[in-house]
Formats: sequence, structure tokens, C-alpha cells
Amino acid sequence: MRISTNILFIWLLSTLAMTGCSIPGMDKNTPSAVIIEDPIAQKCAVIAADLDAINKASSGIIIDQTISTQSGIIDSSIAQKCPIRTTHFGSISGTGGRVYADTGSQVKVEYALYDTCGTSIQGTREERLAFDAVIGQGTIPGFAQAMMGMQAGQTREFTLSPKDAYGEEFIEIPMTREMIQGTIVRPMDSKIYTENKPITESLGGPVDTTKIQVGSVYPSSVDPNLLMKVTAIDGDKVTYVLDTSKLPFYKKPIVAGTKVSQDGIDYEIISMSGSVMMVSQKMPDAAIFTDSEIKSGAKKKLTEKSLSLLSRFGLKVGDEVEIADILWNGEEVVLSIPNKQDLAGKSLVFSIKMVSVAK
Repeated sequence: MRISTNILFIWLLSTLAMTGCSIPGMDKNTPSAVIIEDPIAQKCAVIAADLDAINKASSGIIIDQTISTQSGIIDSSIAQKCPIRTTHFGSISGTGGRVYADTGSQVKVEYALYDTCGTSIQGTREERLAFDAVIGQGTIPGFAQAMMGMQAGQTREFTLSPKDAYGEEFIEIPMTREMIQGTIVRPMDSKIYTENKPITESLGGPVDTTKIQVGSVYPSSVDPNLLMKVTAIDGDKVTYVLDTSKLPFYKKPIVAGTKVSQDGIDYEIISMSGSVMMVSQKMPDAAIFTDSEIKSGAKKKLTEKSLSLLSRFGLKVGDEVEIADILWNGEEVVLSIPNKQDLAGKSLVFSIKMVSVAK
């Protein structure tokens, strides 16, 4: 689904007004104003969103960088190979209140986290740690499920498999054969070139003119080469125009077959359908595998340039990826990449007490 450039601009300016920060670059959560993701990219975005949901869990219970090995908070023993267990929720113990926890409930929970070797990762059964959460928002899947049906005052001990906790040690993502060689084909809206008119939008409140000013130019989070220039401010309304002069097809024929090279990338309009144009972006230096290297089991370490195709997954230069499978007569490649969660690939044991439940 394509979100209008107008909505994107509101998001950008609202972020700027509230935080005073510079407008961020595109990441996996950025609305797509100009580029409509292709099906393969959408699959990758879903996987990335799942990882992001794990990362954004509440107040320390969901283990992102709060207990990373790099920070030294995780005990070094977590690196040991402990038994992999299947998910088992166990029984709920104790007498509870009148309200049952359900999706959307606001809860306060005390917890302790162990590996299956019995080593404490966070807290202990005698001294649990506390956090607040809304069931179904931010917590890892298995933890949310374990809280369902609990009442204030009750306890539960349960085991989560890697799948229901922080994922397997490796993640498989689908990519087209072209994409893995550094070529991306995706739809783009030609109207940004052909119908560039002033746009007025409301930010929903008074504009902070110390941060947003007439004449200011902001890079788009969709493409840093797409600029947004503020031309007027009136109360809560901002008027702006798009500056497409740095985009590859600026003042070029918007027709199939048009080719442009810019910043080491070869662009070509492959086809047109209404205002949507299919654009090929060839980045040979960013290839993860060359055509002759694409074989099941092939492994490669990421370089600074090839990392750009997988940057949304938290990988770094030197990480090794592997071709797990080749499908559709070689047109689709399944790439296995490391899951960068500290607790990926591990079964975990939680001991929790439900302190309070509110609908």
C-alpha cells in the first residue's frame, strides 16, 4: 500500500517539531511515499517488522540491548549450549482477582528469566523484576500468550522455544535472483516528476517556527535526494513543494526505456502503467553473490557495499550469509542470515507473577 507524500511530510515535520532532531533516513518502519515496495521486499519488511517488534519490547523484559552481552549485563554463561525445549506454558498457580488478562489488557508483571541450564539471565524467583505492558503490544509472542487468562496475584512458570521467544539462530529471507546480485526492481510514482504542485497540510497543532521555517529544506526519509522545501506556514498548516532536481529522472523522458546513471547506480524505466513506472536499480558493487556464485550452500561475508541490501536486519560488515535454497527455477533465492538478537536460538524459562490487570 502506498502512503501519500503528504502524509510522509506530516510525519517528518511532526518528528522534527517534537524532538528537534534531524529528519531520519529511511528504515524498515518508514512509510513509503514515493516507492511502492515489490512483493519480495514486502516479505522482507514483514520479517524486519517482526524483529523490530522484539526489539521494542517493554521496559527490559524483552531483551534488546538492555541485557546485551556487549553491555556486560548478561552473564557470560548464557553463551553455553543449553538444551532446546519446546514451548510449554505450565499451569497458573494461586488465587487471583476478578479481572482476567486478555489482549489489550494493561498489566504489571514481575518476572525472572533463566536459560534451560538453570542459569539466571534476569532476576530470580526470589527477587523478580517488574515491568508494565499492554498484552499484544511489544512483548515477544510466547510471553504475551503466557499472560493470557492470568489474574492479579497468580504466578506461572513456562518455557518458550526459540520460535516463540527471540527467533531461531538464523533467519531465512526470500530475495529475487536479481536482488541478490545488486539489482532491485520496484514501482515508483511518476507524479513526483510530472505533477509537482504545492501541498498544504495540517500538523494538528501550532507549528514550532524555531524548528520549522519558511525556506527550510528537509531530505525525505524515502530518498535523501528527494527534498521538501517549506514555502508557507499558517497556524498549524505547512505548505511545501518537492524538489526533485537530485532524483535520477529529473528532466528526463518519463517513458519506458529511459536510462540514467547516478552515484554509481544504473537506473532504467522498464515499463509504465498509468502513473506507476517500474524502475530497475542496478548496483553491481552491492552484489551479495554474483550469478555464477548462486548455488545452494554457498556462503559469503558481507562487505560494506553488499551490506546495504541487508542493513535493515542489523547485520554488520563481515557477517556471513548463506544461500539456503533456490526456488522457482532459480528466480528466487532463500538467504539465511544471522539473527542478531542476543538470545536468538535459545529456549528460555520465565517465572512470572501477575501484579495487576486492568482492561
